[in-house]
Amino acid sequence: MMLPLDTLLGVYLVLQGLDYWTTIRAISNGGVEANPVVAKLMDKFGLNLGLGLAKVAGVAAGIALHYYQQSEILTLLCLGYAYVVWGNYRVSRR
Repeated sequence: MMLPLDTLLGVYLVLQGLDYWTTIRAISNGGVEANPVVAKLMDKFGLNLGLGLAKVAGVAAGIALHYYQQSEILTLLCLGYAYVVWGNYRVSRR
């Protein structure tokens, strides 16, 4: 059973915020950014702005997927980001 598309977008947006927060915590605790594109943005613009730019792009992508009713892709992205947030949280708790 699929979640309603609006709910799915809400979950995705919350996960984007949690990814931002947990990434900053993980990096400040000795972790490294695994995504090479995001790492390059952070090198060029700094941790907060570089990561923020990546999150803006992620939010825009989520909104576009919602607009075009791509619930399957949005669901897969939610699962992926939930895994990333969990991993970031584990690193931040070391």
